[in-house]
Amino acid sequence: STHLLRQTRRMESALRRMVRLVPTGARLSNPTSRSSTIISSKVFPTMSLQNSFQSFFSTNLQKTEAPPSLPEKPWISKATRDFSEAKSTNLPVSARKLNDIARPVRGLSCDEAIIQLKLSPKPKSSFVSRLIQNAKNNGIHNFNMDPDRLYVAEIQVGKGQQAKKLRYHGRGRMGIMTRYRSHLKVKVMEQPWQEGEIRIGRRGRRISVIKDLKKRHEEANEKYADILEDFGIEDED
Repeated sequence: STHLLRQTRRMESALRRMVRLVPTGARLSNPTSRSSTIISSKVFPTMSLQNSFQSFFSTNLQKTEAPPSLPEKPWISKATRDFSEAKSTNLPVSARKLNDIARPVRGLSCDEAIIQLKLSPKPKSSFVSRLIQNAKNNGIHNFNMDPDRLYVAEIQVGKGQQAKKLRYHGRGRMGIMTRYRSHLKVKVMEQPWQEGEIRIGRRGRRISVIKDLKKRHEEANEKYADILEDFGIEDED
């Protein structure tokens, strides 16, 4: 019993000295190598203590290893409806001009469509961008749709009410002036998850590019907020 007690105390003291020498998280090298033999000879007086410490140290490291990461689960929709829509009637623009604005953004993701319309030089593009934003907000708040997976499924443009007025000419003559109006309807849908997908919508840029553009747009709005406020320009988001 005395011999066992002495051996136990020697093992405990050796363990304390080895913990101070070996860095945290380091593994013991091969006991047959030269470097491990030099280190162990300075710490352990006998080979039995060295073997017992190596088994103790390796089992503790295996217990502290992080569990393997689980594979990513596919995205599951929580929407209560397949689509969300918004419409506006009697907009002060002709149907032909409004359809020219709406044609390039059909099938794009909502984020990309809004960015493209904000950069459009046409003055009536704000009608389409606001209606896409309204349809997106309706889907998020009313039907629990995912904002990152919405795309423009349909944009319908139709003729509205037409007002006819007199156009006065010289020498007592006159003509007829027509004021065109149009209706606009936007329908957005949630894209289901697909393995290896690279974009949201039927066409457009990649998902990583859209996230980068959206981030740069938000940073520019924060940086030049004072200048935009002086000119009376407000962000539509």
